[in-house]
Amino acid sequence: MALSGLLTVIAAFEYHSLTVLLLVVLSGFVYSRQYLLKKHNQAREKWLETDSPQDKSRYKSLHRQSIIINAFQMIALLSIAVANGFFYPVISQ
Repeated sequence: MALSGLLTVIAAFEYHSLTVLLLVVLSGFVYSRQYLLKKHNQAREKWLETDSPQDKSRYKSLHRQSIIINAFQMIALLSIAVANGFFYPVISQ
């Protein structure tokens, strides 16, 4: 989380257009880590205790949310890397 925040601050000064995307990735990480992970773990423990279809469905729904957020973050970071190479190429000497 600290690295993502640091890179966002650095990007704000260098690459203004990519900063918004980095902020979205950072906020997705914070949401997943601080909120979704706790709910995910609670739902999994409850499902393992009760073995009910409703608890299994709740767990799978939270797990799917986590996967979607992580996939979006990977796509966003890959697009930042591609955009960085395309719009801000390294100048060889």
